Amino acid sequence: MVHAFCNNKSIRVLTFILLASAFLTQAFAQNLVGCGKQGGTMIYYQRNGNGSGLNFLLPRYDAPFSTFTANTAICPRFTTVSIYSPATACCIGGTDCTNNILYNFTNIPCPLDDYAPILVLSVGAIGLFAVRRNGKRIVLRVCKQ
Repeated sequence: MVHAFCNNKSIRVLTFILLASAFLTQAFAQNLVGCGKQGGTMIYYQRNGNGSGLNFLLPRYDAPFSTFTANTAICPRFTTVSIYSPATACCIGGTDCTNNILYNFTNIPCPLDDYAPILVLSVGAIGLFAVRRNGKRIVLRVCKQ
């Protein structure tokens, strides 16, 4: 069942833009370099100087981290990863420098967390427009085909 809103071109355009932006969340993905355990599922990507002690020449990475998963409920996450060239050891935190290596990966951030205020304002504006236009009553009609 299609409602009266389907005759309003501006509502259709706005709906298309909102749906397109929802499907383009991976457009905001970032290509990053980070440090992770060999064979692990987490990569730390905040560069923070160098390691300590005998590892003072190795790059140091700290939180935040990204998780290797296809589960879209977990974020930030990454789905593709490759070993940084040339292969380079690194430290997680100041002292954990064992079995760590630098990786190239594509970080996918949490889109709904970042855009919640924009989504709330958009839905509120559409609701306000619909209520004002219809005289504080919502009229549902089936579009003529």
